Amino acid sequence: MFVRWKRRKLAQKESACSQAYSLYAVLVRNQRVEGKTMQQVVKYLAYISENDIEDPAERLRFWERVDKGLIDLNLPPDQVEAIDQKLNRVVPRT
Repeated sequence: MFVRWKRRKLAQKESACSQAYSLYAVLVRNQRVEGKTMQQVVKYLAYISENDIEDPAERLRFWERVDKGLIDLNLPPDQVEAIDQKLNRVVPRT
């Protein structure tokens, strides 16, 4: 399993001059279907607006969702650590 980031455009307000995007952390795994490798979504872990990555409160909410999602999956500790490190590169925990 690995983390894939999806970037989605947020609804634009009339007064906004630039586009805003959200980042979605998606846990996926590769699976062979009829000889082709396909990505299967395991779980949508969390999302955060690109504008809020620097906001400590928003990062805390992001990581709370991630932690809950990973606990629900009951993954081995080494796999959880690898996922955590990958997410931490984009959305710092502290």
